[in-house]
Order: sequence, then structure tokens, then C-alpha cells
Amino acid sequence: MIKRLLLIFLAAFCLLAAFYFWARPVLWKPPIPSIGHIQIQTIGLSLDIYEGVDEEALQNGIGHLKSSAGIGQPGNAVFSGYGLNQNRFFYHLDRVEIGDEIILKDAEHPRLVYEVMVIKTLPKEEANVIETNSSENMITLVTTSKDDSEMRLVVEAQLTGEGT
Repeated sequence: MIKRLLLIFLAAFCLLAAFYFWARPVLWKPPIPSIGHIQIQTIGLSLDIYEGVDEEALQNGIGHLKSSAGIGQPGNAVFSGYGLNQNRFFYHLDRVEIGDEIILKDAEHPRLVYEVMVIKTLPKEEANVIETNSSENMITLVTTSKDDSEMRLVVEAQLTGEGT
């Protein structure tokens, strides 16, 4: 009787172990690494930045358009985030005003301060062709407009300082 119970227990353990090793990649995905951090104090935003603007990146935080300049690099670094419902990351981006500060950080730059210079709303098609080649060090933030899902809210900011 004890041998039979032991065999049943051993068989059940082997099945559970096999299921665990088979299902683990499906049940658990390692988190994607962040490449930096964005902070906009005037709207209470403080989020990690992820490489790419695919679903995985945008579900975790703000996405960086790979074809644009890197954080702190010359050119236009473009960032995108969901903004249509209150639980989304760029929901309050429409509260940003000209002159507000946007702070970026990454492994190479402990603090990059950008000043908001332009705020505009564009049709989705125009926002998809934002100029990424610029001689200036700037960033562009893009999200869906709350007023019309076919429009994009675009915030452009210029680098004004670095520091700790």
C-alpha cells in the first residue's frame, strides 16, 4: 500500500514538473529592460522608457522610436505613449504647457532637462512622419488625442541643460 502511494505521488510530481518546465515560457515572460526614465513634474508623470513602440513596450511605459535619435544624442528623439484612458501613461499630456520641463535620464545621462517649445495636434497620418533628423538636441512626445482618436497630440521640447 505504501509503495503504491509512493508511486502515485512520484508520478504526480513528475507530471507537475514536466508541466512547469513546458508551460513556464508561456506563463512567465521576463520583463523587458528599460532604456531610461522620463519625468514631467507639472503633470505628475514619472515612467520608464522602453526601446520600440510596439505593444509590449507601450504596455510597460513609454516607447522610444528606434529610428529616432537616442536619449541625449543630437537629433530628435521621439517617444510615444498611450493616452486615451485615465490608466494610460500619457493621459495628462494635454496639461503640459509651453515652458514646462521634461527630464530624461539614462545610463549615460543622469539628468537631461528639456523645455517644452511646441504643442500641437496633428492628423494621425502626419504624426507618423515626424522629422527625426534634426541638428538640434530635442525630443518629441506623441500620444492619441483625447478629443479624437484619429488625431495625435505632439509635444516638442529642446534640451536646455544637463546635470545631476
